[in-house]
Amino acid sequence: DGANSPRLVFNDVDMRRFRHGFYLSDCDDLLLSGCDLSRYTKHGFRFEEGCNRVTLRQCTADCSERDADWETKTELFPFGFLVNNGGAPNSELVFEDCLASNNRMPLQKKKYKNGDGFVVEGNTNDVRFVRCRGIRNQDGGFDLKVDAVKLIDCVALGNSRNIRIWKSATLENCFTGWGSCGLWCNGGPITVNRSTFHAMRTAAVQTDDKAKEP
Repeated sequence: DGANSPRLVFNDVDMRRFRHGFYLSDCDDLLLSGCDLSRYTKHGFRFEEGCNRVTLRQCTADCSERDADWETKTELFPFGFLVNNGGAPNSELVFEDCLASNNRMPLQKKKYKNGDGFVVEGNTNDVRFVRCRGIRNQDGGFDLKVDAVKLIDCVALGNSRNIRIWKSATLENCFTGWGSCGLWCNGGPITVNRSTFHAMRTAAVQTDDKAKEP
């Protein structure tokens, strides 16, 4: 109904076998800590609109737990953590020590198969990831469409495109490995400091059509 829900805390809330786990709107000064979600068909954590000053600490979203049979049951666009373009912008989100893994849908009919760990859509602002991990997701470990997003001490392993940046970003002390592409950019500028790119199948860094900045 658009009413604001301030200062909610979800601590050690675990879920298994569901479509959406947390699906939240209009929540300010929100804290989720130690929440572990697994075996979902669509999204683990979804922030739809109007969520401001949100902190997630030690939360996990594991779509399939590497179960190939479960991966045949997922829907289009399985995501671990989604900050959506629902209406009113979301702002000031911090992800600390969070894990997004095994968001996959192998039976998709199109050549391009989506399925991401962390997704942040374009009308969000002020987003930071600290010591977060995106592992074995169908497409992106991190798929980030916002300006000035920060990744600090983050790890992306075994995704198709480990880190996807659509606008601008800073990476500090990050590790990306064993994917098709380490860092994909369709915007810029991007600053990368003290980071490692290891064992990519196609490229450590790849730019797309709209990437015009250094």
